Amino acid sequence: MPQIGDVLDETFSIVSLLGEGAAGIAYEVSLARPWAGFEVGTRFCLKWYKGEVFKREPVATVVARRIREAVTGGRLHHANLVRIHDTSEFWSDGQPRFLLMDLVGGEQLDTYIRGHQPSVAEARNIMSQLAHGVKALHENAIIHRDIKSANIVIDRDGHCVVLDLGVIRPGDEESITASQAFLGTLKYASPEYLFAESCTESSDIYSLGAVFFELLTGSEMFPGVRNFALLVEAVRLGNFRLPDADDGKQKGT
Repeated sequence: MPQIGDVLDETFSIVSLLGEGAAGIAYEVSLARPWAGFEVGTRFCLKWYKGEVFKREPVATVVARRIREAVTGGRLHHANLVRIHDTSEFWSDGQPRFLLMDLVGGEQLDTYIRGHQPSVAEARNIMSQLAHGVKALHENAIIHRDIKSANIVIDRDGHCVVLDLGVIRPGDEESITASQAFLGTLKYASPEYLFAESCTESSDIYSLGAVFFELLTGSEMFPGVRNFALLVEAVRLGNFRLPDADDGKQKGT
């Protein structure tokens, strides 16, 4: 795993750790040499994929997805979507490794919600931005598949950007996930996606609705449910719990 101070591909100097998820680790990097028209010192976000990713899917499948992410994401120039610049493979161990994208400043939306319960007007403004970003994806026949508050950043001016296009899939192509494994986040996934029937533009819209629910209530849907089978049953029954009045008082709202 890369360390602070390492230089990848003789170009990307790792400055700091930004965050870690199930599939990879995000770093802030600085250009050690001019690259693709950018000057030395330009900062980016680099997502380094963990080895566990390759245990779940054939290497060729992962390579295809990473390359497609770069090509597809690079053509999306929208204010509410992170821009992907490049994907690179290190073949010393037979595995692709990282995805390079814009470094987006701000706070993760889930953290923002926990510390500041948005008003209805603010929630509506945030959702309008997110809807425009997702619309741009859909207009390019792309399905995100993992829209959630942790994959959205909001800055001090209230500007929102959808991050992590790591599981995007062109909507007019068959999935390249050989195992047809679930890719996404359970609590934000639509019923048809959870039940492995399909993942369409409507699935992204459902996920946007889950984010809207969180913005308005301060609580994620299906709180406390971590078991896949229980969550699927909760979705089937529509058994999510609205925060009651006492919850709001305890949060100081």
